[in-house]
Amino acid sequence: MGKQTHQWIQDAAPPECQKPSRSEKKRQALACQELGEKLAQCEPSFWKELALPSDLILALKDLSKHTSHEARRRQMQFIGRLMRDLDPTTITTIKSLLSMKRT
Repeated sequence: MGKQTHQWIQDAAPPECQKPSRSEKKRQALACQELGEKLAQCEPSFWKELALPSDLILALKDLSKHTSHEARRRQMQFIGRLMRDLDPTTITTIKSLLSMKRT
């Protein structure tokens, strides 16, 4: 018998059409969570300027109510999850405004 070739290797989609890997998804999730932590340290008036969704603003406000480490960690994961639903242009706007605010 001849050598078998795998069809999926030959028909591989170009890299820009492929879904992100599991590791890439995790990196994106952690980046959103870190951005959420920076947002949580800002004033609530700043959140309203950004026109964030009401559920994200509520989650950011609820973070101050949690006192135990584990509860804060879970709340930050939830905030990161809500951040992943935001439009990518909104996230870049938040990053740029936070960097200007820090300097």
